[in-house]
Amino acid sequence: DFVTSTGIFYSVTMSVPDNDAVKSEALYKLGESLFMQKNYISAARYYEMLATSGNSAFKVKALKRLIFMSYSLGDYAAAERYYDQFVRGGNDISEDSELLYYFAKSLFFSGKSDEAAKLFSSIRKEAAFYPQARYFLGIMALRDKKLEEARAYYEEIIALPDNSEYHSFGNIRELAELAVARIAFELDDIDTALGNYAQVSFDSQSFPQAYYELSWTFIKRDMFNEAIDTLRLVQNTAPYSKIA
Repeated sequence: DFVTSTGIFYSVTMSVPDNDAVKSEALYKLGESLFMQKNYISAARYYEMLATSGNSAFKVKALKRLIFMSYSLGDYAAAERYYDQFVRGGNDISEDSELLYYFAKSLFFSGKSDEAAKLFSSIRKEAAFYPQARYFLGIMALRDKKLEEARAYYEEIIALPDNSEYHSFGNIRELAELAVARIAFELDDIDTALGNYAQVSFDSQSFPQAYYELSWTFIKRDMFNEAIDTLRLVQNTAPYSKIA
């Protein structure tokens, strides 16, 4: 019940002196209560107080939240500023794959692709965000028109074993399958394109777009009846989608 906890922790922060040991914990949990409600702007105020207050045990946690929220709000310059503060405090970003991943994304969206690529490449295979890191490396390869290199990154994701430790693995694998299908289409590898498009399930949000593209794959092979059947399937299965 984060709404109620917000009020309670706020009362605590207002009622105890700054030198009280519970003050830092209350500030952090007040920030967490707001964070869990996705009220990032208000949460940042309390995380900032912790990030600038001495050597609180919650300082590092607060900085990590600030980096994540800055990325989420599109304030990539702030993410870099908090990262610098994190490193100056003697902290090792390589030990935290989630933080490493979100900071790499901030660099990516800031246009600092070379720096982002180094961080994405440094994320270990056992880390929760490894598939997402490989996906972004594929995006950067596509930007440079390196289709085969991009395809290799996406095929690596598809080949990873089902692992509950990977973050949102089903979603990222589906995106990788679509990416392989699109690259295969561009490379005139129609069999691979057909196979990967067909992997998308009917209940997936990607289904209408994937099967619309699948119809073009059939058209490229002059398989017009199959293309029509595919388009009708989209109309019947997702009648309210823009694709339909």
